[in-house]
Formats: sequence, structure tokens, C-alpha cells
Amino acid sequence: VALFNKKQIPVLGIVENMGFVLCESCGHHNMPFNRSERTVEDDPLAGIDKLTSIPLAREISNAADSGRPIALHDGENAYKDLFHSLAKDVVVRLEEACAGRKEQDEHIAAELKAGRLDRAEQRKSAPPVG
Repeated sequence: VALFNKKQIPVLGIVENMGFVLCESCGHHNMPFNRSERTVEDDPLAGIDKLTSIPLAREISNAADSGRPIALHDGENAYKDLFHSLAKDVVVRLEEACAGRKEQDEHIAAELKAGRLDRAEQRKSAPPVG
């Protein structure tokens, strides 16, 4: 996260992979890993939204192994909808980040232009050197 911040690359959010296992019989979300209640001082992930949690699912793995992601499969399935929803959320967040970046870049460009104009005026009024 620090590297992204240093390079001014926006972090759109976090996707938790293999966050749960969906019971094939009843649909219950089984958590294979304990949820930590521990807090971390200066947590680099603090303030970053969790976009979704992708389950550990045989269907997702099989689709990926076949070279055709589950989001591209025909017919309806919960996993396909999950990935489509995630993609839509990422697009919205990316558009917002780009709009913010454009405003920032325009502000910086205006400051640089103003600085160049000021320096050019100063050079014109400066006494000749030599």
C-alpha cells in the first residue's frame, strides 16, 4: 500500500480471496480461517474498503483452470454475478479516482504554468548579464 501511495496510484479497495466456503447442501458460509479481532498499529489497510469476498469454490477454480473464467460462462450462477458486481464497482471507483486525478493534474499544471509565466516576466525585467 505504501508503494502505491508513494507512486500516487489509487488503491480502489481490497478483494478477499478464499474468504469462505459455501456449503453445497445448505448454502451456509463456512469460514475456514478465524477472523482476527487484533488491531494493528498504523495498519496500512485501515481505511481501505473491502469490495467483496470471493469464496473458495470448486466451480471458480475449474473455470479458471479451463481457461474460461466463471464470469464469462453462460447461464446464471451466483459466482458469475459476484464477479460482475465486483467489476462494476471497480469501474465506478476507477472513474472516481481518474476524475480526482484529472483535477489534481490540472491544478498542478496551472501552478507550473503560472510559475513559468512569473519567471519569464522576471527575466524580461532583469538587467542584462555580462
